[in-house]
Amino acid sequence: MTAKYHHGDLRNALIEVGEKVLREEGVEAFTLRRLTKEVGVSHNAPYRHFKNRDDLLAAVSERGYWRLRDHVEEGIERHEGHIQEQLMHFSFDYIDFALKNRHLYPVMFSSNPHLDSEALIEVMQNALTAFVEIFERGQAAGTLRTDSPLLQALTLFSLLHGVANVMLAGRFSMPFDGSQPDVETLVRGLVEVYMGGILATNS
Repeated sequence: MTAKYHHGDLRNALIEVGEKVLREEGVEAFTLRRLTKEVGVSHNAPYRHFKNRDDLLAAVSERGYWRLRDHVEEGIERHEGHIQEQLMHFSFDYIDFALKNRHLYPVMFSSNPHLDSEALIEVMQNALTAFVEIFERGQAAGTLRTDSPLLQALTLFSLLHGVANVMLAGRFSMPFDGSQPDVETLVRGLVEVYMGGILATNS
């Protein structure tokens, strides 16, 4: 039975149902007609809040970024003052988020320029700023080399993003026996190799 939502709930209802459709049916099924049918409103109702399908998809993606930030911030706060542990737990939490949100993660990093809403760009910039600040604190404490903190952050992010995409595609297997690697062991090993390149020589 289709649920009915009053006008005040419509925006959030469309975002929630949009993510549900992504999770259960994929991005191909994400259409305004499909979502309005699920929510139980007229086909024109979404235009009170969204310009088009991509605008709604950007709102779903924006919510994903906030959820990702909340997901990783807890681990960072638990290890305040321990830069290496913060980066390790950030990495675990990032991969964990991608694997648990395989329906949403590819949309969040879509190359579709129409998904780049102002709100989405703002939350992405906020998340990047918070990430770069970890490296700035590590350099200030003498734990990390005094290179560009932005470059250090982007290098780790690129590493994790690549690992997440390969895992989501089911292409990550061991080269000798074809078995799937243990995620925690793999991520820890990759981050330790990465950290070896940015740690200060006296740390």
